[in-house]
Formats: sequence, C-alpha cells, structure tokens
Amino acid sequence: MDPKVLDYLSQERMSVLATAFADGSPHTAAMHFVYKDKALYFSTHFGNRKLDGLNAGHTQASVCIGFSETDWTTLQMDGHIEKSDPVSTKSLILSKYPESEKYMDPSTVFLKFTPRWYRYTDFKVTPPAIIESDVHST
Repeated sequence: MDPKVLDYLSQERMSVLATAFADGSPHTAAMHFVYKDKALYFSTHFGNRKLDGLNAGHTQASVCIGFSETDWTTLQMDGHIEKSDPVSTKSLILSKYPESEKYMDPSTVFLKFTPRWYRYTDFKVTPPAIIESDVHST
C-alpha cells in the first residue's frame, strides 16, 4: 500500500465495517480496528449480527475509515472477511486497545479483513488527492 495510506491506517482507530446478512442484505457496524500485515483485524461476539452472513458463507465485506468533517480524509476498501486466529488476533488488538480486555470473553470472535481494492481521498487539497489501487496489483 501507498505510504500515505499506511500512515493513515496507523493513526486511525474507528471504521465502519459492512458485511452481508445470510439473505445478502447489508449490515454495517462501527468498529475499532488494527492494521497489520496487509489486513485489518476486529473483535466481536458470537451471535452478533455482523457474523450472520459470514456464518452463511458470505465473505465479501467493505470498510470505510475517516468520517470527520474537520479531517476531510477518507479510506474506502472492499475485500474478504474471515474468522482469524483468536490467540494472535487478541494479542494484536490488546496491543492497540488494552482497555478492550474487559469486553473480551469466551464468546469473543476475531475477524480478519483483507482488502482487494482501496481508495484514499484527501479533500483538504484542491483538487482532492486520490490514491486508488487494486491491492493485488501493487
């Protein structure tokens, strides 16, 4: 990924994760995330709605980061979501969000989102700076 995008991912904390329900209809949720090794990682709990489609085999997802009216920078991504290794992902998430441990229990499920496409847009400059890429081609 472009260094500006990597820097943005290292600074941001919140995203909107869009997944599909089992019937294919969309579901979105505000989520903390961690970026590492070309993927974003999330934690949720068994039974939460965002797992409905994944449990039914829907693995396509989208993520949007950056929704501040003062920052004017955004990152949109489409890609693949799957359950991830609970031990390494829990450690990764706690390294960025140590306060999250109190919300983790045996029903915690860890997710890995691997982008296949992204578009980073900085609206603070004219014309807007846009970096767009099919991740597999970079």
